[in-house]
Formats: sequence, structure tokens, C-alpha cells
Amino acid sequence: MRKFKNIVVGGIETKILELVVFAMILIVAVCSALIYYQYKILGEAINKTNDKQQQSITETTTSVIDRILRNNMEVRTNLQAEIANEIFEDLEDRVDTLGFVASELFNNESDYKMVEYNPPDPDMDGLVTSQTIIAPGVNEADVADRIGIAGNLNGIMTAQYFEDDEINSCFVALPEGVMISVDDRSASKFNKDGTPVQYDPRERGWYKMAEEKRHVIFSNIDSDAFTGEMCITCAHPVYVHGRLAAVIGADLFLNTMEELIDESAYGSGGFMCVINQDGQVVFSPKEEGIFKVNRSAEAQDLRKSDNKELASVVTDSLREKTDIRLVKIEDKEYYMVGVPMETPGWALLSVFSRENEERPAAILRENYQQIQDEADAEIAAAQRSIYLLLIVVLLAVSIVLIVIAAAMGQRIVHPLNKMTAKIQSLDGTNMAFEMVDAYRTGDEIEVLADSFSRLTKRNIDYVEEVRRVSTEKERIAVELDMARKIQESMLPHTFPAFPDQTAFDLYAVMDPAREVGGDFYDYFMIDEDHLCLAIADVSGKGIPAALFMMACMLNLENFAAFDLSPAEILTRTNEAICRNNQMEMFVSTWLGILEISTGKLIAANAGHEYPAIMRDNKFELFKDEHGLVMGGLEGVTYHEYELTLNPGDKLFVYTDGIVEAVNKDMEQFGTDRMIDVLNKTPEASPQLLVENVLHAVDDFVGDCEQFDDQTMLCVVYVG
Repeated sequence: MRKFKNIVVGGIETKILELVVFAMILIVAVCSALIYYQYKILGEAINKTNDKQQQSITETTTSVIDRILRNNMEVRTNLQAEIANEIFEDLEDRVDTLGFVASELFNNESDYKMVEYNPPDPDMDGLVTSQTIIAPGVNEADVADRIGIAGNLNGIMTAQYFEDDEINSCFVALPEGVMISVDDRSASKFNKDGTPVQYDPRERGWYKMAEEKRHVIFSNIDSDAFTGEMCITCAHPVYVHGRLAAVIGADLFLNTMEELIDESAYGSGGFMCVINQDGQVVFSPKEEGIFKVNRSAEAQDLRKSDNKELASVVTDSLREKTDIRLVKIEDKEYYMVGVPMETPGWALLSVFSRENEERPAAILRENYQQIQDEADAEIAAAQRSIYLLLIVVLLAVSIVLIVIAAAMGQRIVHPLNKMTAKIQSLDGTNMAFEMVDAYRTGDEIEVLADSFSRLTKRNIDYVEEVRRVSTEKERIAVELDMARKIQESMLPHTFPAFPDQTAFDLYAVMDPAREVGGDFYDYFMIDEDHLCLAIADVSGKGIPAALFMMACMLNLENFAAFDLSPAEILTRTNEAICRNNQMEMFVSTWLGILEISTGKLIAANAGHEYPAIMRDNKFELFKDEHGLVMGGLEGVTYHEYELTLNPGDKLFVYTDGIVEAVNKDMEQFGTDRMIDVLNKTPEASPQLLVENVLHAVDDFVGDCEQFDDQTMLCVVYVG
């Protein structure tokens, strides 16, 4: 940069002017080149033959129609599959409800009374009734008690039957050869000569499949044994102590599904069909050909079809949604897309003829040529006028910008020069940069000057602030260390906890994420035969969480001293902390009382993690019933449950700081890894088990910062 009289050569003012001149020259050159190139391209395009124009139209039209068709097929298929799947989901939900109630009934038969039962009565036809059917060869007297217990399900089966018009019947089938059915077709249980229909539920496919699979199943489509109508059965096996106690289920008439598929045909070339888990067509509007519906014994498994493309579409659609594929069948090409129906394990297949796709393109080709000829002449004339005007405007704008650039350069440089001189004069004794009118330009220069002014002021204030903050940090560090020691003293930390006790052994640890934490554990003897165990996780971290923790811990201990049950202890503690919970904090808690002489454990869970139980030398999660966290809402009543620890069994409870610890890839440690670590040495002492989990979490997390407290408690019942 050189200065010649009052002009700085190579300065900002000169560079701005040079930049504008260069930019305008470049713009004019580029625009001129583009104009020439476009004239050339347009001339060649106008001279193209009519055949090439039509070919382009055909390709474009076909492409657009193909996209529209594909989008339409995918949307329709997804929608229809969702509608169809909802029917089966609703059926499965109702059978799950029946299964849950039946499981409670057969696991607690002594709590229920015998219910009277009745055989089918043809005079009750048209009325919803409960009908008991006994298989041939079964002595009614031998199974009367079982029928009386199962009769307690009549109410829930009747309610489910009335709630869904699609359900044919709700039933419970016993392994003794008895079925109790709720429906309105009593007369269908009799032959034309008035004799009862011979029926053994144990011989039905749905019964055998449910017994074999040991979970909720959907049967193949078959005719109803009594009405002869096509239906599908959803069955739920109920096991008590490893033995089959009953099969609960419901039949679904498929009239609605048939109507849904029959109405799916769109246009003259498209339709939908349903494929079952065996690759067979079970619903289709086609009355002939490969997509015709046949009985199961006669139906073809399309997964094994000689047509490999068709077999691939059917096979893939049963697993996942497929892309749209072109399949050739009997010299004709069809677009196909499949979507799985997850609940029954079937698939919905959408089919559209390719030849119907090409018809609109031929019609558009005929009309386009005439429009193209008329438009060519008008476009050419308009483009010439536009390009001429563009060149004139660019030249005029270039001249104006050059003049403006010269003026703006001078306006920008003057305050910058003054600012530079002022900054150069600053030193260690004079660091104040003050705003003056020369810097008030109303643009970035004023912002820059104001920033320098505020920066120098902040530098002066910063030194004093550093001194004050350093003193405050030292004071806080001392107080936090004292709070940590107080918190550690609040938690029981002497092990073995009860040296005179030989019926159990326990170990616990709390590792706070900060100096103080919100987790806590507690254990104490209520009396000589009852041990109280607790673990909790307070929302939040630091001093507030630690204070809230102490209040919760003291409340739990106080209420436990009144010989209350775990549910009552949690309920009263919740009321106590809700009364003055202005900070709206809450705490998840697991609390159990172990009867040492018998191993009986009564526990309650207020929104805490599932405990892990070791039985038969293997740890597994025990998914107990969760209540609301304490402090969340007044008036909450907690429920408790009971289980028995046999000699050698172990109980492991923990906070979410264990399972939610993350590594550098933001992957959580998780309950699966925790259970795996426990099961590596299940026979180890409680202390070694806790330390193994803690070491495994540390190795998994590595150098990542710990964001949550990590607390564990493990007890072994010796007996």
C-alpha cells in the first residue's frame, strides 16, 4: 500500500473500486456468453424433428404417469394394509384382555366361586348366551369343578362379544375336553336331526397351534365348525406352573375383509389381494388365474411358484414392505407392491397392469405437436427482445455501480483510518477506547468501534471479577466437601451391616455424579425378624437433590418404625413430601420388607427401576407393578406385591445411573449388559457383585463424564 498525495494506492478504497469494476466486467462477459450459447441451443432445439419431440413427450409423460402410479399404489396399499391390520390388532387386543383375566383366574382359583353352566339350547338362538360343550367320551362329573371355575369368565367374554360386531364368538377351551362359548348362535350347535354337534376343541387346529407356540396365535382361514362360515381364530394359551390350564380365544368372521378386498379394484387394470403366512391367496376379487382364492388344501404356495419374480415379491412382502416391482405373468407385465400385516403375519399385495399405464401418453402426443408449432415462433421473438434489453440494463448498472463504489470507498476508509490511529495509541496504562462522532456511521464500522469500546471496559472489569470469582470458588469448594461428608455419614456404610445376622448378607454403594448426589439407599432392622430395604433416585442433582434426599430418607425411616406395610410407608411419605414441595421435586423409590425367618419379601415400587432376582443361580429382571413417583401428586395410593426368597436367592436393586450410563458413542449401558455382568459370577457375594457391575460401567463409559449418580444394593438370603 502506497500513499500518493491524498490518495492511498492499494488501500480499501481502491480495492473496492477494483472489485466492482472486475465484477461488472465478469458479469457482462458471462451474460454475453450465456446469451450467445442460449441463442445457439434454442436454434438447434427449434430445428429438431417432430419425431424427436414426440419421443421426448412420450418419455416424459410415461415417467410422470409412472411416478403417479407408483405413489398411488404405495399410498393405497399402505392405507388398505393399515385398515386390514387394525381389524386383527383389535381382535388380538381383545384376546389379550381375555387371556390376562383368565391367567389371574386360573392362578388364583381358590379366590373364586363355582359358577353354574348350561349346555347349548336351540330355543336361545339369537340371544347372547354362555354355552358349555363337552367333548365325546368326557364324563361331565369329572370336569364339573373345572367348568364351574372357568365359568367366571362369562362376564368378560360377553362384554368383549358385545363390543365388537366382527367377533363370531368368545370362548375358553379346557384341556379336559370342554369349551365354554359365548355367542348368539345356540341353534348352530345342533345337527338338522336335533342331536348336538360332536365337538372336541382339542382337535381343532387353533388349539394345537396355541399349545405348541405357547403364545397368542392366529389360525389359518377355515370354516366355522358350527356355522360353516369362513373365519379366523385368535387363541391365547394360559399356563399355570408350566402346565396348560386353558386356551382363550375368539373367532372373527371375515365378511368385512372380503368386502375390503372386493372394493380394492381400481380402474380396469388394478386390484389387491391378501396372502397368508403360507404364501396362499386368501382374499382376492379375481375369480380365475393365479390370484383366484382356493381352499387351503388346494391353494398354491406362491412362494414356491415357478415364476421366480412373483415368488420373490410374495416372500419379501411377508417380511417387510417391498418396492414396486415389474412381474411378468402369462405374457403380461404387472406392477406389484407388498406390505406386511404384522398382527396375523399376512401380507397385502397390490397389482396393476403395465399396459394400462401407457395409454395416456399416446393421447398427449397427438395434442402436443400443434401447441409446439404455435409456441415456437412466439418464444423466439420474445427471447430476442428480452436479451437485448438485458444487455442495455447491465451496461447502465455497471456505470452507476462504479460511481457509487468510489464514493462508498471514501466514506468507509475515513473512520477506519481514525480508528486505526486511536488503537495504535493504546498501551498498558491507557486501555480505554472511547466512542466519538467520527465512528458513528450507522453501519458495521460503528458496531466495530462500539465493540472496541465495550471490550476495553470488559478487560478492566475482568481482572477484578477474576479475583472475586476465585475467592467465591474456594468458599464453595469447602462447603461442597462438607456437604459430601455429611451425606456420606447419613447413609449406612459399615459392612458387614449386621455382624450377628447369619440369615442374610448385604452390600450397597452410592457414587454421586457431583460432589453430592440425589440417590440414596437405606437398610435397617424394624424388629428382630424384619429387615427394611430401600433405594431411591431424587430428580435433579447437587445440593437441592441432596437435601430432598435426606428429607425423603428420614420420612421413610420414621414411617417404617410404625410397623406399616411398604405400600403404606410410600403413601404416607408421598403425602409428607407433597405438603411442602415448593420446588416440585420428585423421587422414584423401591422399598421392601424381608421376613428373615421365612424369606417372604413384601415390596412396593414408586416409579423406580425393575429389581433383579437371582433364582436357580441366574439373575433376571422382575417386572413389578410401578406406581407414580413420590412428590409428583398428592393422594396417590401405592400397591405392594409379595414374593418368597429361597435360601441362596439374591435381590439386586439399582438406580437409573447404572443402566443409563453412556459411552463416547452415546450408547447406554442398559439392563441387558447389567444382567450379563451379574450372571457371569451369580454365586459371588453381594459386595463382589456390586463391585463387578460398577467396574463394568466404568469400563463401558471410559473417559466420558458421569451425568447421574450410580447407586446399587444387593442382598443374599441365606435362610
